[in-house]
Amino acid sequence: MKFRYLPVGLLALAALHGTPSHADATVDRGREVFKQCEGCHSVAPGETRYGPSLAGIVDRPAGRLQGYDYSDALRGAKFKWDAKHLTQWLADEPKNMVPGTRMEYPGMANAADLQALIAYLGTVKSR
Repeated sequence: MKFRYLPVGLLALAALHGTPSHADATVDRGREVFKQCEGCHSVAPGETRYGPSLAGIVDRPAGRLQGYDYSDALRGAKFKWDAKHLTQWLADEPKNMVPGTRMEYPGMANAADLQALIAYLGTVKSR
């Protein structure tokens, strides 16, 4: 699948910054969408599964969570997990964004679900 940038919606940005409104419904939807990620990822701080914990992922440097053995490709990434990079990573196969990553994921076609998931991840703190 060729990457196509999906713009991050205002509701997702509002949820990332704690602005009340329809953001609560978006975050609730994102919590539901996250259930498809739970086989590999946890939102509990320090709980590693096949993939790293996603607690506190927003604004965390890519490939830098202590205690998880990232691929060389992701360890060498030079970006932080912000809404733009999370959108790019999840909208298309991650290996298209960071060739050599171990994450196998076909990409999320539903833009509203993607925005909701990112909004939810923005509420999951590392402590």
